[in-house]
Amino acid sequence: MNRDRILTLAIVGAIALVGILGWVIGVSPILSQVAAADDERNSVTSTNDLNATKLVALKKQFENIGETQAKLDKLRGSIPAVPDMPTLLRTIKEYGDGQGITLKSIEVSGVTAYVAPVAATPAVTPGSPAVTSTPTPSPAAPTTSTTAPAATPASPSSGMHVIPIKISVSGTYEQVMAFAGAIQSGPRLFLVTAFGLSSVKGLFTGDLTGNVYALPAPLTVVAPASTATATTP
Repeated sequence: MNRDRILTLAIVGAIALVGILGWVIGVSPILSQVAAADDERNSVTSTNDLNATKLVALKKQFENIGETQAKLDKLRGSIPAVPDMPTLLRTIKEYGDGQGITLKSIEVSGVTAYVAPVAATPAVTPGSPAVTSTPTPSPAAPTTSTTAPAATPASPSSGMHVIPIKISVSGTYEQVMAFAGAIQSGPRLFLVTAFGLSSVKGLFTGDLTGNVYALPAPLTVVAPASTATATTP
C-alpha cells in the first residue's frame, strides 16, 4: 500500500514537473514575444500618429507656399545679391519726379562689408554726472553731380554689404517730406541714418544720409576633379 502511494505521488510529481517545464520552455517565451510585439505595435502606432500630425501641418503650410514665396521674393528684392546702383538711381529719380522736387545731388560711396554696431557702455565715475559729448559734423562740400562713383566690391567672404548714400533735394516742405517717406517705403531697403531740413525764402532743402544693402548669394566651392597621369614606358 505504501509503495502504491509513493508511486502515485511520484507520477503526480512527474506530471507537475513536466507541466512546469513545458510552461517555462514553451509557453513563457511565446507570451514574452507576444508582449514585445504588442509594445512594438504600440510604438509604431504612436510614430504613425505623430507622422500623420506632421503631414497635416506640412499640407497646411504647403497651401500657403505661394504667399510665402511672394514674401521671400519681396525680401530678396529689398536686399539684392548685387548693389545694382543704376537701378537704384533711376528709382530715386522717379521718386523725385513723382513728388515734383528738384534733385540737387546724389553721392554714392564705395561698397564695404557690413559690420553690426556694438553698443558701448560708457564708464561713469560714482558721484559725478554722466557727460555725453556731441561731435560737431564737418561741413560737406557742396556738389551738384548726380553721377555715382564706381563702387568697389567688398570681399565675398564679408557677408552682407553696405553702400552709404547722400541725397540732397529741394522743394516745398510737403514735397521734401513726401520724398523722404517714399524712398524709405520703396521696394529697395533704404535706411535713413540722418536727415537735415533747411529753408530759404520758403524753399526747403532736404539732405538725407542713409544706407542700402546687398547680400551676395553664398559661394559654392567645387572641388577640382582628379586627373590621372599616364606614363609612357
